[in-house]
Amino acid sequence: MRSGTRSFIAIIMLGCAAAGASARPATATGAPPDGQPVIGEPYMIDGTLHTPAAVLALDETGYAALLWETADGRRTASGEAYAPDAVTAAHRTLPLPSYVEVTALESGRTILVRVNDRGPLLNDRIIALSPGAARQLGLTAIDGTARVRVRKVNPTEQERAALRTGQPVGERMEAPPGLRAALMKRLPPAPLPLDVPVRTLSMGNSAEPSAPAPAMAAVDLPAPAARAEAAPETTLAAPQTILPPASPGTPLPEGPSGPAPVSSQPVHRPAATSAASPPASAPDAMSRRGGYVVQLAALSSRAKADALAKSVDGFVMPVGALFRVRTGPFQTQAAAHAALRGIHAKGYAEARVMANDAR
Repeated sequence: MRSGTRSFIAIIMLGCAAAGASARPATATGAPPDGQPVIGEPYMIDGTLHTPAAVLALDETGYAALLWETADGRRTASGEAYAPDAVTAAHRTLPLPSYVEVTALESGRTILVRVNDRGPLLNDRIIALSPGAARQLGLTAIDGTARVRVRKVNPTEQERAALRTGQPVGERMEAPPGLRAALMKRLPPAPLPLDVPVRTLSMGNSAEPSAPAPAMAAVDLPAPAARAEAAPETTLAAPQTILPPASPGTPLPEGPSGPAPVSSQPVHRPAATSAASPPASAPDAMSRRGGYVVQLAALSSRAKADALAKSVDGFVMPVGALFRVRTGPFQTQAAAHAALRGIHAKGYAEARVMANDAR
């Protein structure tokens, strides 16, 4: 009888062990489970504060940018090595890692994506997809104008493990046309196309990528090295005055003598504070309003911002802890893009045109 009791207890213990083993997360791919999510501190993008938070639900529509193609050892904001072929993304506020379903509103195609980086450092895009994610989603517009829906989800552990090791998982059910039409109506106005990949916060602590990205990051960006041969400069006709004087009889400020090398709009400059290194200050409130500007960078160092602005005959617009380097303003979008071509020819591939938000 006693031996029978021992056998019964042994059977119970074996059963409990088997149950415990089946209750543990299954990681068929051998990937370790996700650790404690990374939230991160608030940060600024071009004057807008973004605060990461541990949200339970997220459902937004907007535009998807593209991350860089090169795997050069850079770490994402979650501490992982960046893998361009993996199905990953950067989001400005979700915990890292998070999992989202991304739907291409043009086709209805929907995939599961692992968010492991902080970005994009542009305020007019809601997510930045790795090249692997963009390919699985079937995106043809890789210039940052792809219309998408991003929805936070809670996938199975098997799906999480596959994405952690860089493997895609099966596509979700395709979004029906009626739902896509309704989501299209929630879209904000389309942003200007991008011709380069976008930056993420993690790029500020590592080397430059092989492909340049728009200069919207809240980090210092080095000025390009001098070229062996100077690129031809774009000659622009001077646009007409954008705004009238602040009060009757008050003339507009005089600009510097001689044509500007890139910017065709005369800019008023205050007296230099230092004979050795005069700062490139923003023009007065009246002459900087309206139209469009070309923004080269948003830097945390005033000295670097002044040096960059001086090299392109631009000005510095302080916003919080950042210093935006700009040229302009220009009366029309066409004039701004013409100036942008001249700035790109000087080696500043990160510059882009944006609406002038100075007030």
